[in-house]
Amino acid sequence: MRQEEWPSLETLELTFLYVSRLSAGRFHSVTTLRLVDCCYKGRFNVLRSFPNLVRLSLIDVVCGEVRLSAPKLEFFSYRDSCQYTQGIHDFSRIRLPSLKRAELYLSRKYLPNDVFLKLLHGIRNVEFLELSTIQLRAMNRAGLLKNQTSYFHKLKSLKLLVNYGLRSLSVPAAVKSYLLSGTPNSQNVHISLGFLPSDMEED
Repeated sequence: MRQEEWPSLETLELTFLYVSRLSAGRFHSVTTLRLVDCCYKGRFNVLRSFPNLVRLSLIDVVCGEVRLSAPKLEFFSYRDSCQYTQGIHDFSRIRLPSLKRAELYLSRKYLPNDVFLKLLHGIRNVEFLELSTIQLRAMNRAGLLKNQTSYFHKLKSLKLLVNYGLRSLSVPAAVKSYLLSGTPNSQNVHISLGFLPSDMEED
């Protein structure tokens, strides 16, 4: 699959595929990419394959490493709902200076701490952030955030995703501090609740 075959292609969605190589094509015109239930062999270098990417969604993708350097990216969505296999093992070289909105939906209850914090640090420029509550529990377990510095400095809206059985949500102080303390006028950050998709219900 090469860009030359579709020189004006702007949106690309790949579903249920084993992808061995995307970098050869260098999809210059693609601005929106969705990978759904795909297995990517080796390292996925976003910038090398899609230098003009504005929107990226990774949904139940299995990959050893994602090199997430995308200077024009404004929207990033990462969803991992698989309970039995590890999705993306690592994120590296995260550079997203134009990022405005991010969605992180994780259902696995034990994430590698260093990978999770690296991802949060990488999306620090975000203004609108959605987090599933499983991540909040992961961040707060075992004093994970006790000595962590908040990197979020532009946050305007925080949406917490819960399952249908919950009527209210108590956010631990350490989580609030991490997410809000770096944002000027943090009292003006809009905090709301939403619901997880039905196939990502927590136990």
